[in-house]
Amino acid sequence: MKKLFIVIIVIVSMFTLTSCLKEAKVPASGKTKITFMNAFAMQSNNLMEHIIDSFEKTYPMFEVEEISKPHLDSLEEEILSKELSELPTIVQVTPKNVINYLEKDLVLSLDKYLNNKMITSEYLEYLDDANWSCEDIIGYTNQDIEDFVEGFYQEGSLYGDSKMYSVPFLKTTEVLYYNKTFFTEHHQELKSFGVDEEGNWNNPSWDDVMGVSEYYKNFTQELSSKKIGFMSDDLTTLFINLTHQYGSEFIGYENNKRAYLFNNELSKEAMNNLKDNYQDHLFDILLDNTYASDFFKNQQCLMVTDTTSAASYYANNKFEVGVTSYPQKDETNKSVTISGSNLCLINKNNELETLGGWLFLKWITNYDNSLYLSTHTNYLPIRKSVFEATAFQELISKNELMYEVKEIGFKQNNIFKTVIPFKNDVNTVIEELVVDIMNGEMMDEAYVSAVEKCQK
Repeated sequence: MKKLFIVIIVIVSMFTLTSCLKEAKVPASGKTKITFMNAFAMQSNNLMEHIIDSFEKTYPMFEVEEISKPHLDSLEEEILSKELSELPTIVQVTPKNVINYLEKDLVLSLDKYLNNKMITSEYLEYLDDANWSCEDIIGYTNQDIEDFVEGFYQEGSLYGDSKMYSVPFLKTTEVLYYNKTFFTEHHQELKSFGVDEEGNWNNPSWDDVMGVSEYYKNFTQELSSKKIGFMSDDLTTLFINLTHQYGSEFIGYENNKRAYLFNNELSKEAMNNLKDNYQDHLFDILLDNTYASDFFKNQQCLMVTDTTSAASYYANNKFEVGVTSYPQKDETNKSVTISGSNLCLINKNNELETLGGWLFLKWITNYDNSLYLSTHTNYLPIRKSVFEATAFQELISKNELMYEVKEIGFKQNNIFKTVIPFKNDVNTVIEELVVDIMNGEMMDEAYVSAVEKCQK
């Protein structure tokens, strides 16, 4: 009886979706247009052309138009300013973009496709294409879902209603870059912090980082130019990671609303320790319009946390650059946040266009195209099978910084922390909180004020 009930449910859901599709209008050309808007204008070099061509050959009933914008902020501005009929089918997003789109009811839940696994004979008749039978699954298979890096995939359903709104696209995480030339020259003095004679440094703790920073401060104290051991290019990410590593949460949901949970003694302990290091000149914060990465490249800073996608910026320096995993407090509560972009569907009220959009999302994220993107961009593999692929491992074996960074970043996937999305102005609030605490503001008052500002 249970099996019969499940079969009836599947048949009913298929009939419903197929009926909706048959109400959609097919253009006179016989092809349905899919518009893909992304932020590749400054970096793509026709990156998507190969993927689009292969999709159109496999699904000749669809044609894809790519529209590129300089960056994701300008892309969001355009999306929010257009009429529904002018909007693209697919858009590249960060989780913060999705929040703003959801408020305007512009983003479509992907659940209907993910849960509607099989194509029925009605689909084949409607689409009228012999090639369609080579792709007889609408949603991801269980094998697909297990193959995705869990943290990347889960990020699409963190909006308070358990629905899936995006799939992973170009993903990144945090690592620690360091001046390997200095580490090699001083390996004898740094070996107590885990540095070997070749300057390699595996899985450092924050105590190791600050210990190296203290040695660097003492070594450079007679130099006229300012030197600092450790900096971060993103104080919000640093705050969130430290809060997690000390056993607290940064954000959660209460009554389906975002609640900022960091006002507690564990997070304050993390900031007190960071403040002690700041006052001891082992850690420094950024001045306006400056970047920790620039201090690092100018050899004014020994170590900096930054994203894996920034690897090309650190390459080709006057000194050898090393990379290691993101520092942890200890063996408990290990975590490192993830970032980068995802893909979502715009709610166009056109079932056939949306079906094509979903199939294109699925096409971009299949094994072959995930491998292609992972070997032609600075971004991490979104699938475990891609990381394990011979083609990808051969690139790692060349010992180039970009692929060393990818290897170290990806291997952290078991401690990736998916953070519930929040709006951009929260970044400013948290950065101000960290700066205020480092500069001696009263901790309790600063935390209360920060939570109040975040909740607005």
